Amino acid sequence: MNSDDYARVKGMSLDGNILSRMGHYGELGIDLNSFYSLRPNIANHSLEENIPREFYSLFEELLQRELQRVMEKQVSLDEAIKQIQTEGQFILNDALK
Repeated sequence: MNSDDYARVKGMSLDGNILSRMGHYGELGIDLNSFYSLRPNIANHSLEENIPREFYSLFEELLQRELQRVMEKQVSLDEAIKQIQTEGQFILNDALK
């Protein structure tokens, strides 16, 4: 599975996967050098790191409660979504204080 012959045959299949061995794409006239020369951007731009952990459990309770009300036909899905948005924002604002 890691042999040069396997990489050559696999490189000819063009099955949507990219090989770690670049040399075998040249046989097909494909040049991936610029793709392989890219470096990953390791900066974490996630907003989740700013959200306190306690928010998630409170939001999950809200979500489960409202979905249960929808399943029991106590409220419509649209009403539940509005409630989740409103109360969820309140929970988030409170957690960020």
